[in-house]
Amino acid sequence: MLSLYVFRARGSLNAKLAAIPLALAAVAAFPGYAQAASSIWNGTTGNWSDASRWTSNPFFPNNGTPIGTTYDVTISAGNVMRDVSPTIQSLTFFNGTLSGTGTLSILSTFSVSQDSTLGGTGAITTNALALANFSLTMQDSVSLTATGTSTWSAVDAFPQFVQLSPTNTFTNSGTFTLSPADNSAWNGGIFSNSGTLIKSGNTSLFVASNFNNSGTVSVQGGTLTLNFGTHSGAFSTSPGVPSAALIFTGTNTFNAGASVTGNATFADAADLNNSVLSGSLNFMAATTVNGTSTLNTSKLSIGGTTTLNIPVASTGTLTIEGSTNAWTGQLDLKSNAMVVRPTAANKATALATLQNQVNFGHNNGTAGAWTGLGITSSTVAANATTGAATLTVALADNADLKYTSFRGATVDANSLIVATVHLADANLDNKVDSFDLNLLAAHWQQLSGALWSAGDFNGDGRVDSFDLNILAANWQFGVGGGALGASFEAALAQFPQLGAVAVPEPGSLAVLVPAVLWLVRRRRGRGEAARPR
Repeated sequence: MLSLYVFRARGSLNAKLAAIPLALAAVAAFPGYAQAASSIWNGTTGNWSDASRWTSNPFFPNNGTPIGTTYDVTISAGNVMRDVSPTIQSLTFFNGTLSGTGTLSILSTFSVSQDSTLGGTGAITTNALALANFSLTMQDSVSLTATGTSTWSAVDAFPQFVQLSPTNTFTNSGTFTLSPADNSAWNGGIFSNSGTLIKSGNTSLFVASNFNNSGTVSVQGGTLTLNFGTHSGAFSTSPGVPSAALIFTGTNTFNAGASVTGNATFADAADLNNSVLSGSLNFMAATTVNGTSTLNTSKLSIGGTTTLNIPVASTGTLTIEGSTNAWTGQLDLKSNAMVVRPTAANKATALATLQNQVNFGHNNGTAGAWTGLGITSSTVAANATTGAATLTVALADNADLKYTSFRGATVDANSLIVATVHLADANLDNKVDSFDLNLLAAHWQQLSGALWSAGDFNGDGRVDSFDLNILAANWQFGVGGGALGASFEAALAQFPQLGAVAVPEPGSLAVLVPAVLWLVRRRRGRGEAARPR
């Protein structure tokens, strides 16, 4: 109900009363009153508050002006400077620039297409962000937050790009589904996800921002590559969807509450602090597992120049799924090494488990082919098909090697090393020389329990002439000459306890190899293992 209060004033009362219906009529005649109104920018450069540049003139778009009006705004050209802080219903934005210092609240949908630029300072908040076609650029220090249901979709096969400057922040606190064209990218600035981020569609998307996840990231199809960041939220890929994959680049830190489940690759350094990782995991660079972190993997691949570092003080675990002689998970070392640092009290248990996992990886698939589950190496498996295998997966005890550091990882007398190595390289330094011969000589005639680092190169637990023959066949591998380039006979003469061993001339070492293989087969005939380790 509208109440009118009329006060006597100068002039005729009848004249004043007569003016009231006209004023009411003027207000009622404005088409946006008590309804949604469309307001389109005229394509020039000017202030948001300049009503003359909007089709809603005499009002600039701001919900509630006049009373009850909401605005659906379109900016398709020019530069609109936010000199005020309006609230609108929706914004369709393409081929224009939105700058200034004021805030902007969009209650429904912010639709962005073609080449559009957000600049200035202040914050832009929208319920839903709808990105499609071409690109969006953010400049200066403006921030953008999406709180509801948002999408990034493809309209053709051309890649799409979002470009942020280092001082820009995008925050998703709602549900944001990403399905742009293949090879699209979200670059620069900070991408903060506290809601749900979904990657769908069989395409590749690279988020090259400082990506920080405290919410949920779900890859339901295609590949999502995320740049460096700090995480306390959950990452997952859809089970049963082979194309669904997560790739982490840059340095990523996973703190308490963080989890990664599914098919994930860590291309650069990663720090796992009280986090949980499971599924098919591929580490390609230095990774540190701290606190109560857990790796529970169906397939763990160690590639590149990786060090998987689980500190002694850590209560974290690396678990390969399965149990003794029945492993269902796989760790693929490729061309790398893994250091396990148990305490003195649990070293024997750790050693027995590793031995069984390496044995299972060697023989559980095609016997001797390194295609089984447990611990294996795809590099060694490929080498085994050449007909003249020179590589193996070795289990070494640092109590034999006495290193304080191995490939950048601190080690002690309790440390165990699993590595892809050349045959007879007892000390894991990529050479076969007098250092390896010295280790073998120190354990000569050990009858049981010998490891690779003690000179047991054929995996029967003993150190004897069979192992010495393997060393002779690979003598001087990786050695460039000099003092270490001495003949095998000269080196052998330094260890009289080894006795007389027939050694061929260097040019005829190939003659020795069939004899070594025969000796190995003979051992198998006695029911003993014949696998280098």
